[in-house]
Amino acid sequence: MYPVGSNGASQAILDARCLADALTHSEHPRQAADGLRAKTIADDGGDCALEPPRRPEGVIDAVEQLAPDGFDNVEHV
Repeated sequence: MYPVGSNGASQAILDARCLADALTHSEHPRQAADGLRAKTIADDGGDCALEPPRRPEGVIDAVEQLAPDGFDNVEHV
């Protein structure tokens, strides 16, 4: 996880939701865990595998390019 914008905490919340859904739709907790593990591996690490413009800090980079000296009104960015 990139240490920006609470990415680790946000990913933990998403993972908990996915696990809760998997547990709800599985007959056994092991089945839910195995399914979630397979999905995680298939996703290739989530946000960490995204190309730079799509990573979480891509938004920060775009704003910096649009307003290198800062801004007073976010609507202008």
